[in-house]
Amino acid sequence: MDPTLDPPLRLRDTPITLALIGLCAALFTISVILTLRDSSEPWSEVLLTSLWSLDPDSGVLPRLGALELTRVWLDHEWWRLLTAAFLHGSWLHLLLNLSALWSVGTWVERGLGGARTFFLFVLSAFAASLASLLWCEAALVVGASGGILGLAGALWLLRRRAPPAIRARIADVSATNLGLLILLCLLLGLIVPLIAQAGHLGGLLGGLLLAALLLLPRPWSPLLAALSFVLALGLAQLASAPISRPNYHLFLAFRHLDDGASALALLHFEEALRRQPEAPELANAVAYQLALAGQHLDRADTLVDQALAAQPNNADYLDTKGWIACRRGDSEHGLFWLQRARENATTLSDEIRDHLETCEAVATGDVSRGTSEP
Repeated sequence: MDPTLDPPLRLRDTPITLALIGLCAALFTISVILTLRDSSEPWSEVLLTSLWSLDPDSGVLPRLGALELTRVWLDHEWWRLLTAAFLHGSWLHLLLNLSALWSVGTWVERGLGGARTFFLFVLSAFAASLASLLWCEAALVVGASGGILGLAGALWLLRRRAPPAIRARIADVSATNLGLLILLCLLLGLIVPLIAQAGHLGGLLGGLLLAALLLLPRPWSPLLAALSFVLALGLAQLASAPISRPNYHLFLAFRHLDDGASALALLHFEEALRRQPEAPELANAVAYQLALAGQHLDRADTLVDQALAAQPNNADYLDTKGWIACRRGDSEHGLFWLQRARENATTLSDEIRDHLETCEAVATGDVSRGTSEP
């Protein structure tokens, strides 16, 4: 699709698209304000950082309704599958999505009207969140891109299969160009780790299915609607506990650690490791989380040794090994491993530097000097 082929649509012709854009912009503004209020960093630094990332430690996005997966699994907060679509993690994230929403949403609204555009966006966004929950691709998911891809998929199908009256209203949209843009977006999701690829695919398939429902004649459309509803219920049931996914157990383990349930956390850590036994980065991540919590340090030491056996000069793994020793009260060995971590680090991280400074204090139990003590 090439928006330059058509002059800008009049604002009064696209109230739903504008309302969706306004809601996303308003909620992001609130997110920034709350982050500024809660952060201990200078406001100028918070604003600068928000260009590419809001402070993840502020907890603002989960409070506003981000899709935090464990809150669905443990607390049954299913409404997050919808509210997450209206939240964004940075100015860059927001502006990219809103420009795409304007480009696609205005054409869909011109072809189908406001009410259908609204429901297409909302249901596609829900499908995107459900796919993210089922695939366990990230502990926290936000963004309108799943709903936008749903609109794009619907627009592509409308341009090719809609009745003549609808196709006439969107005649300037090139189905070929739009299909290439959708493909480019999906390919980008394979390259950029932060992109919720499962959510993109879920939103796209949801939009295509919903558009098919609008186009199919009776009695096929009610039948497809019924089958789609049953499919959605089945996927929701699977997504409520996707036990085959290692990240399901990993995310639950982190949550249980935060809640102080270390025994439950260890059970889920062990299950995640059982499902990915050849992943040294996972073994190290589990070991480090146990070290931070000061729990099951013998198991943590065994796990980091496994990681080091695969990558003996990995600075992160050496740092974990040292920090476990510090938490055990053995500052001599802790500093030895932390020094090795510093020597092997390409760039000295704040984490390694902080551990070097606080190891002795943590080992002796003088937590007033140990800034890393949780």
